[in-house]
Amino acid sequence: MDKDIELRDGLYINFQNKNIVQRFLVSDNGIKRLEPVDYRIEIQSFCDCDFSDLEDDIYNLLHLIDISKPDDDELRKAISRCYEFAEIIGQRNKTLGALLSGTFAEIVSDKEILLEYESKESLETALTTLSIRLYELLVIQRKVRNFFPCIIHKELFEDYLSELIPKAVFCKTVYTYIDGQEKSLLFFDYVKDYYEYLMLLFYNRKETVCECELCSRYFIPKTKKKTLYCDRVFKDGKTCKQIGPLMKHKKLEENDLVLQTFNKEKNKMYKRMERAYTFGETPKAISPDEYTAWLNRAVNAKNMYLNNELSEAQALEIIRTE
Repeated sequence: MDKDIELRDGLYINFQNKNIVQRFLVSDNGIKRLEPVDYRIEIQSFCDCDFSDLEDDIYNLLHLIDISKPDDDELRKAISRCYEFAEIIGQRNKTLGALLSGTFAEIVSDKEILLEYESKESLETALTTLSIRLYELLVIQRKVRNFFPCIIHKELFEDYLSELIPKAVFCKTVYTYIDGQEKSLLFFDYVKDYYEYLMLLFYNRKETVCECELCSRYFIPKTKKKTLYCDRVFKDGKTCKQIGPLMKHKKLEENDLVLQTFNKEKNKMYKRMERAYTFGETPKAISPDEYTAWLNRAVNAKNMYLNNELSEAQALEIIRTE
């Protein structure tokens, strides 16, 4: 992409073929070409990102003004923290880094001027808006994480999917030059718009999702053949596909209590969600959001147990619902 062309900070993409996305990050540091990625894996990677260690700090920044009435110096430090979190998120997922770069540039045109010269009112406005955008990323991730289980159980979640999938997505088309050839690119500077666009493609193309029989996470199969295990690294540098059949057979032979409880609770929670779909709100019915929130916690506990990171008692305490 030619550096002479004025471009807003954010993420620029075009498709090399049906599935492979070519990505460009534009920021204060210039233009960087990211590795091409399958758009389906882009969704999966966003779901897999773990930001649990940042959630409390981001929430505290979001409510800092209301709770502690910070002075100018505290506001400046809090704004700098927002940028630090955006940097950390970008290190874990380059696409998110590009999107947050665009989002933050739209909010604050010049960070140094803001921190050095602007009034307290301007500092408060900037902190509020920046922290909201960070918090929204966490909210959007939870929404996207609901997408794969809904696709697998589409017959149950058709109404919910119609709410989850947008009818249209806002983005900007930009014309520029890549390697000497004129290209059209789609521009995104907001996490929600980008991943809703990818989900819209995925849904309309009727793509396939599988559930790994070892780690219980959702993944995109590489072929149309039935695939039992994903390619995520599970233990000792080996993937679920490499060790899944042996580990699953061994655990089943041992009549493992944690695996038995996980499967039992998963079936029960699914039935409770199904009950909400069939009968509406009842005392034991749960929403898709509640189901996927429990499922994420339970899957993490089960996998940590299989990796000897949790004891049987600790895993069961997380997995059991009553």
